[in-house]
Amino acid sequence: MGRKNIYLSIVVMLLLSIVSPIQSSASSNVERLITEAEKHAGALKWQISVEHTKEIKYPDMKIFNQTKDAYIKAKAAAGQLTGSEKTKLETRLENNAGIHYKRAMGYIDAITSGKKIVNKADEYAILYANDPIGEVTEQAYHDLSAEIRKQAILLYRVYGYSTRQAILSTFKTPGETELEKTKYGVSAKMKLDEVEDQINRRVWHENIDPSIEQFFILLNEVETEVAGQALYERYYYMMRNVTSFIIQEHEITEMINASNEAYNNKDLEDFSATIHSEYPNREEYLQNVSEMFKTYDIHYETVEVELISYLYHEAVVRHVETVKNLNQADFTDSISEKIYIIKLEDNQWKYVDGFLVESSPLIQ
Repeated sequence: MGRKNIYLSIVVMLLLSIVSPIQSSASSNVERLITEAEKHAGALKWQISVEHTKEIKYPDMKIFNQTKDAYIKAKAAAGQLTGSEKTKLETRLENNAGIHYKRAMGYIDAITSGKKIVNKADEYAILYANDPIGEVTEQAYHDLSAEIRKQAILLYRVYGYSTRQAILSTFKTPGETELEKTKYGVSAKMKLDEVEDQINRRVWHENIDPSIEQFFILLNEVETEVAGQALYERYYYMMRNVTSFIIQEHEITEMINASNEAYNNKDLEDFSATIHSEYPNREEYLQNVSEMFKTYDIHYETVEVELISYLYHEAVVRHVETVKNLNQADFTDSISEKIYIIKLEDNQWKYVDGFLVESSPLIQ
């Protein structure tokens, strides 16, 4: 390399190393703004730490806004610089101020969402207590669920394990508890909506059976008697629109009346035909009936038959009947309510099991 070229290289290097007065002045201004942002951010970081505040609450919004304003001004000023000085100052700003400002935004958003969870949970609890199967109640359930899922995402932006856990226990956990308490009631209501839709589309009853089965599984887990009763009553009146359900109720009523007639006539063969092969201790039971025929003259008469459920060719039936003994003066006539399980066998409805719900003296 010639001597001339060496001199030129030295000159260029010197020129590059010289910071212009304008650049130097701008850097000084940026440093001043960053220092201001650092000061406010240093105060803000303690406002978003539960270990310092000992409670979950919004930070001092004056300090937050001071940090925000100082950070934005310093960031804008640093963006006007060039070269390594710009990179150095922007990195310093982000590490010492930006990080606390952004963490504070995540903390504030999580608390705002948490307060929404509490409000939605309170509103939902009231709705469920007053109308557990209402459309508005179900929508409130979904709204609360969505807010809880939203906060789960927002919590990732909250700095500090202890702070995140405190937010969870303050807001998210109570909301989840409210959902957990009522999830079976809402799920049963949604399953009943599905059954109703199938009925409206004239789906054959046997194809509805899986949905009805799921409904009863959920109904068995419903938390309160009020919700359970409301769900069952809706199911009961809904099924009155299903032709096959009404037909089966009529056939079962005829079978019960035929069974009572056979018993009243002491016709063991016809009575036995109404007892399913799965009936507990069937032969012993029929033997006892045979002995009863020899001793008593009992007369049964149906008052009411109500088909509670009909599923997979098996039915649960509520039966109210009068019981009279025609040959014993000291026998108290009564009216009894029983629940029977009845099942198809050889295309005939037959008793599988049953139990007494209530019995009281018959008032003539």
